Amino acid sequence: MELSINRQSVTINEIIFNGCAEQSIESDVLLADYCPDIVRILKCSVQPKIESAQLNAGRIIIDGSAQVKVFYCTQENKVFCYRSSVPFQKNIELKHSCEDGIVHVMPKTDYVNCRAVSSRRLEIKGALSLSVKALGSTAEEFVADSHEMGIQLKKTPYRVNQPMKTGSGVFIVQETLELGYGKPSAAEILDCRAEAQVSDFKPIANKVITKGELQLQLSYYCTEGKLQFLEHSIPVSSICDIEKMSEDTSCSAVYQVVECSAEIQPSPDGESRRVSVECKIRCDIAAHKMQEYLAVTDCFSTLYESRADLKAVSLAALEKRIEQRHLYRETITLPEKVTAVGDVWCTVEDIATEWKDEKMLSAVKMNICLLSFDESGSPELYERTEDIGFEIPTEAAAAGAMFMGNAYTVSASYGITSSDRLEIRCDLLLHGGIYTVQAYPMLKNIEVDAENPKHTRKRSPLTIYYADKGESVWNIARRYNTVPDSIMEENNLQQDIMTARRMLLIPTM
Repeated sequence: MELSINRQSVTINEIIFNGCAEQSIESDVLLADYCPDIVRILKCSVQPKIESAQLNAGRIIIDGSAQVKVFYCTQENKVFCYRSSVPFQKNIELKHSCEDGIVHVMPKTDYVNCRAVSSRRLEIKGALSLSVKALGSTAEEFVADSHEMGIQLKKTPYRVNQPMKTGSGVFIVQETLELGYGKPSAAEILDCRAEAQVSDFKPIANKVITKGELQLQLSYYCTEGKLQFLEHSIPVSSICDIEKMSEDTSCSAVYQVVECSAEIQPSPDGESRRVSVECKIRCDIAAHKMQEYLAVTDCFSTLYESRADLKAVSLAALEKRIEQRHLYRETITLPEKVTAVGDVWCTVEDIATEWKDEKMLSAVKMNICLLSFDESGSPELYERTEDIGFEIPTEAAAAGAMFMGNAYTVSASYGITSSDRLEIRCDLLLHGGIYTVQAYPMLKNIEVDAENPKHTRKRSPLTIYYADKGESVWNIARRYNTVPDSIMEENNLQQDIMTARRMLLIPTM
C-alpha cells in the first residue's frame, strides 16, 4: 500500500553571493572643440552608477557607468568641468545556476588617477569596488498533509515577510529652465548636479507607480564672467513593471540619478536665458509579501514503523525597512588664501555596516568639496572627508543578518557666516532593509514500512502520566504511540507545551 501525501510549494531562499567584485576604469580623452585648453587639473572625480543588476543563466550581470568629472583651470583663469560617462558591464559566475532572486549592488570608487597628457588630452585610470549581495529563490515541494496508515503530523506555522523579485526602471526627465528675474544671461555651464526623491508610490497589478521630485543645482558663468547659481525643482513620476505585484504587496521605492547634463539654449536676441536639462533616473523597487506556511516538521505512524525525511529550509525575511535621514551641519574655517567661495557639494563615497548590541551601525563616508578663489581670482578646490554615523535598533542577530541598501545625499547647501567661516549643510538618506536568512525544518517525505507493523502490548484504555513543565504533547504522544489530538481532547488542553507540572490521561491505541 502506497501512502498518499498532499504537498505544498515553498519558496526557498539562499545567499548565492556575498562578496566584492573589482572593475577597472580607463579612459583616454581627447577634448572636444568647445572645451578650452587644460592649464591645471583641480580635481577628477568618478561616481559609479548602477543601471541594472540581474540573475541570468548562472551569472550575475551588472550594467553601470562611471560618471567622470574633471575640473580644470583654463588659460583665462576660469574653471571648466569636463564630463563623460564610461559604461561597464561586470559578470559574476555563480557556483549554482539560479534564474530567480534579488541582487543588490553597492558601488564605490577605490581610486582614480587623472593626468593631462597635453593641453587637449586626458588620461584617466581608476578602479571600482562592487559590493554584491544576491538572494536566490527556488520553489520546492514539501509535505502538507496525509491521513493514511496511522500517520500523525506535527504542524508548525511560519509567518515570514519574504522578499519578492526586485525591479527597476530607468526613465528620462527633460526640462527647459528659464533663468529667474534678476539673473544675468548664461554664457557657459560649469556644473549640473541633481538628486531625486520619491514622495509617494502605489503598487497595482504587475506595476508600481511612483511620484517624486528632482532637485537641480546648476552653476554657470554669466556673460560678465561671474559664477552664478540656479536651483530648481521638477516633479517626476514613473511606472515600473514588476511581475506578481499586487495592491496588497508591501514595497519600497527609491530614485537614483544616473546622469545629468545641461545645455544653454541660444536665443535670437542674444540673451541666453534658457537652459535645457536632461536627467536619467533609475527607480528601484523592493517588494515583499507576508507568506504563511503551515509546515509539517515531524511525523510518526501509530500502526507501522516509519521514517521522517526532514530538510532545513532557508527562508529570507525583511526584518526591518530603513529610511532614516541625517542632517549634517558643520561650520568650518576657510583656508587662509580663500577670499571667495564658488561652490560646495557633497558626495557619499562609502558605507560600512557592523552589528553590535542589537543595533546596526552604519558609517557613511561623505566627501565635501569646496571650490574657492584667492585674491587674484585663481581657483582652488579643497576637500575633506566626514564620517556620518547611523544607529538602527534591530532584533536581527549579526550572524544571520545583512543590510541591502545605500546612502544618498538628498541636498547640500552652504552659508557664509563671517569672512573666514563657512557653514555646510547636507541632508543624508539611509535607505534599504535589514534581511535575515534562517533555517526552518520542513518535512520533505514520509517513508512507511507497511510490512513492519508496530507491536504493542495490551494496555488499559487510559494511562496516567505526570508531565513536567515544558514537555510537549507531541513528544508524549510519540512515546505512547497515540494520537496527539486525543491527548489534547481528553485533558482539555489548549496548547502543545505544558505550562506547569500536571497529570495527564493518555488514551492508548
